[in-house]
Amino acid sequence: MLCAFIFIIGCSIGGDESSGSCKFHVISYGGGFQGWYIIDNDDPITFSIDTPDNGCYTYSEQFDTPESSIYVFTTALTENTGSISIMLYKNNDLLASNSEYKVEDETLINEVNYTSFGDDDSE
Repeated sequence: MLCAFIFIIGCSIGGDESSGSCKFHVISYGGGFQGWYIIDNDDPITFSIDTPDNGCYTYSEQFDTPESSIYVFTTALTENTGSISIMLYKNNDLLASNSEYKVEDETLINEVNYTSFGDDDSE
């Protein structure tokens, strides 16, 4: 069974926050996931989901738009996960994305690194 593991990060400039905010969602089918992210070289923040909600595994987090960078790493908790996709958005625009697919006898992992927040002064 091919299982999808989608990691979506969405960012938008908030009306009340001058620096804006980002939000990411992690969705997995068939097995849980774990991972971590680093914003602007701060300490890593970890997450792990091993219990499904309505048939899928989900995690969401909201934070201020990074000043310079974000690094996101994810890995499947079981061999049932068939793919991992990571997409990074700001103001509904795709900034970076990467998809990885399970290869037999390998642990499924994925990562995205984005470092141009300091260069992007739009809106």
